[in-house]
Amino acid sequence: MVERGQRLRALALALAAVGGFQCPATLQELSAKFWEWRARTQPFSTDDIPRLERPQGVRRSWSAASVAQMRTELAALRSCQRKRADGSVDARLLGSALSRVRWELDLNRRWRRDPTFYAEQALTPVLEALVKTPAVDEPELLSRLRNIPSLLDEARANLIDAVPAFAQLALASLQNIRGKLELLPVKDDSVAKAAEALEAFRDWLRERLPSMKGRASLGRAAYVDFLQGVALLPFAPEDLLALAKPEWERCVAAEALEQRRNQGAPALRLFVNIQEQIDAYVRDEGEVRAFLEERGVLTVPPSMGHYLVRPIPAYLDALGDFGEQDDFLGHDGVRFISPPSDQLGYFGRANARDPRPNLTHEGVPGHFFQLSLSRAHPDEVRRHYYDSGPNEGIGFYGGLPGAARADGCAHCACRGGLVRHQPGPGDLVPDRQAADPAAFGRGAAGAGREVLPAPLPRRALAERQRPALALARRADPPLRPEARGLLF
Repeated sequence: MVERGQRLRALALALAAVGGFQCPATLQELSAKFWEWRARTQPFSTDDIPRLERPQGVRRSWSAASVAQMRTELAALRSCQRKRADGSVDARLLGSALSRVRWELDLNRRWRRDPTFYAEQALTPVLEALVKTPAVDEPELLSRLRNIPSLLDEARANLIDAVPAFAQLALASLQNIRGKLELLPVKDDSVAKAAEALEAFRDWLRERLPSMKGRASLGRAAYVDFLQGVALLPFAPEDLLALAKPEWERCVAAEALEQRRNQGAPALRLFVNIQEQIDAYVRDEGEVRAFLEERGVLTVPPSMGHYLVRPIPAYLDALGDFGEQDDFLGHDGVRFISPPSDQLGYFGRANARDPRPNLTHEGVPGHFFQLSLSRAHPDEVRRHYYDSGPNEGIGFYGGLPGAARADGCAHCACRGGLVRHQPGPGDLVPDRQAADPAAFGRGAAGAGREVLPAPLPRRALAERQRPALALARRADPPLRPEARGLLF
């Protein structure tokens, strides 16, 4: 009864506030109001594409009262959008952004189902404060640390449909969390209190894991709602599977052909040290920008900042489970990297040999470039991304053939003539071999000679498909045989 009374009081207050809400006169003004609201209420995400500048000192809450208020404010904003729904692209885009909020609150419902959601709400804000350059804002960092205990109290009240697999992921991410927080560049009792709250949440999850019964799958209807209402795609899930089939086959074939064509070529060496890697990024970014302009691919505005890499501090490296270690919200985009090593993860090893796949995917003309252009758009409605699907699509196809093992099968930059040195052999990381400059954009065989690729090895194709097929069989609920057939 007490909780119900609190909800009713919160609803009454929210309705009173909405009662005085005046709809802005234009879609652009409504969009500005919506994104100001989202900066205060949008869940923190490990994805860097939808990352927002947040108001200083904002304290997030997922209490029953806060969720009820968000729903009421969303209804008011939706009502205003419908009054301005003139069929224009701007009206549909704003409607999509509003639908995204409904998806988060009422369909995906991570705040009810997913313990990793609360690990992210606690620690992703900390990571986002740490990536700011040139210096960390200590008061803001402390404010975010002090928000952690109350968020985790709300998590215990909210996780009524917790999914056991998600709980296991949260437990894994919170191992040694105290040691990780003790690396932070601040000395304050809020660090110890945050660590204590996170450890208590971890213990609570471990204790309740055997009784968790939530289902990981949302079901087809919710997925259709996302595709049509948020992504604005005219496809059913089955259509996407059908579209994916030739893309998957093309990627697997392209990878096999690249490996066969470059058999016997010398592997790329690792950069000697991190400074050599930083210098290569600066050099190669300049070459990529010049190439895009000279070949008429696209214009890079003179005011556009640069995509830079910096050595990663230990305190930031420790929190890598909770977000992308970069900052694309400033004039320059900054990605933090580890020293070159064969012990790095897949992408780290690739970038420690050749920065260009990463530059074109994430720098220019990749994510940073797209986000910077959007923020400068004269139309307020079109300045924000709230889902990374379009950006990853552009990054996928804009990458280099060296990313045949990093991005899938992107060939556009190679076929356009950007890469003189083609990727060579390697199971995990892209390599390249020296080629005569006259063979610019042709292939590894030398100048003036086209190469007929060897036939695709059937065994290699089957080996590549096996992990995805196993994943499809384990899907919850399992994919129908005919759906699996679309994939493979």
